[in-house]
Amino acid sequence: LMSDPGVFNYKDGDLGREAFRRTAAHQCLTLNGANAARAGKCLQWLEDDGKGNAVLTVENASYPGLTHRRTVFFVQRRWFVFVDEALGDATGDIDLHFQLTPGPAAIDPATKTARTDFADGGNVLVWTDPAAPVTLEPENAWFSPKWFAKEPLPAFRYRRQAGQAPARFVTVVAPYEGQQVPVVTAALDPAPIGVRALRLQVIVGETRQTMERTLP
Repeated sequence: LMSDPGVFNYKDGDLGREAFRRTAAHQCLTLNGANAARAGKCLQWLEDDGKGNAVLTVENASYPGLTHRRTVFFVQRRWFVFVDEALGDATGDIDLHFQLTPGPAAIDPATKTARTDFADGGNVLVWTDPAAPVTLEPENAWFSPKWFAKEPLPAFRYRRQAGQAPARFVTVVAPYEGQQVPVVTAALDPAPIGVRALRLQVIVGETRQTMERTLP
């Protein structure tokens, strides 16, 4: 089986099932690349915040000394803002992983952005503040289009430079059409990491929104 680089044996470690099951192979936060525990709960779900936005906050006790809290703002049913918080006092590499759809992609560590790069049709941009204390690094990832086959998948991670919790990531995921990449900015109002109330301003193209989270 291993004579063909496009075919893999499920018993061969990283080329097998674990390459697809590990936490880092999903849109998740990791500590030192290790798999996270499954100890999640929903803190809040608002189908409509009164302004046409949905808000979800979940939390997972992922590692000793680190709880991952994620708030997802579904803004105007068009694009997403993620606020990921690593709560606790754990030390090590705190990474936020993303994978794009198979196909052409532009992953730019200088601007800390990544996007699909189809000539026409649907594309998606992943953005974080260029001044954020993170680095963007491409990663190796795979998808399996059929049994016993694998193909490369565009993937990357944001790594927190401080290397210690608490930490916070703010990312915008903005779908768009064709080659006109939207201009995106987003900024949180100053607040300590882990507080129950958050407020942020986000702009995608011509659309400006104020998003808020107040946990019960």
